[in-house]
Amino acid sequence: DAINCLELLNYVNIIGESGSGKSLTAFQIAYEYSKKGYKVYKYNGKDNPTLYSELSPAIYILDNAHLYKNVANTIQQQAKKECKVICVFTDVINSNENSVRITSKQSVNILYEYYTQNAEQIIPIVKKINKKVGFNFGDTSFSWLINKAASQKSPYYFNYIIRGASDYIKTKMEDYKKDEFLDLLAVIAIYQILSADNFILISKLNELIPSKIFNYDEF
Repeated sequence: DAINCLELLNYVNIIGESGSGKSLTAFQIAYEYSKKGYKVYKYNGKDNPTLYSELSPAIYILDNAHLYKNVANTIQQQAKKECKVICVFTDVINSNENSVRITSKQSVNILYEYYTQNAEQIIPIVKKINKKVGFNFGDTSFSWLINKAASQKSPYYFNYIIRGASDYIKTKMEDYKKDEFLDLLAVIAIYQILSADNFILISKLNELIPSKIFNYDEF
C-alpha cells in the first residue's frame, strides 16, 4: 500500500503506534527502491532540507516525523518521480489520502502467518539466535514459541519472544549481580531491549546506575 502511494504521489505517510513496525517498513521500502538505483537518505536534522535527485534518483526517510511537522510539509512539497519521500509518524490520528496506517496487532498477525507458513526456512534462522529452540527433550518447540509470540501486543515483542531475549537478559543480570559489576553499555542495551528501543536519557541512566559509581550529568 505504501509503495502504491509513493508511485502515485511520490510521498507517503506511514502512521501507527510505537513498536508497530513503521520504521522497519519504511526502510524495507527504501531497500526495494535501492535495488532500482535509488539512493537512500535519512533526515539529518537540518531545519530547511533540500532534496536532490539530479545525479541519481533518491528516496528520503523522515523518521519520527511527528517531531518535525514543518520539515515533513517542506520535503513533501519537493517530492517528485525521481525524488520520493517517506514520513514516519507515531500516534497521529488525522491522516490524508496519501497515508498508510499500521496497527500493532495487524503486524503481529502478519508475522505469525508468515512464520507459520514458512516454518522450514524460519526455524534454522531462529535456532541461530535462540539456542533453546529444538526438537530434543527439554528444548523449546517452535510451535509453542510461535503461539506465545502471537499473543504479544506488537511486532517488537513478537520477535522479543522468538529470539529468547528475556532468558538472555535474566542470565546477564544474574552475572552482573554475581560479579557486583555494572557496565554502562550493557545497561543501555538491556534498557533498549526492554523498552522497545526507546531513547535512554541521562536521567534514566542515573536512575539505573548508582550515583556513587557514575554521575552522567557531568558529560
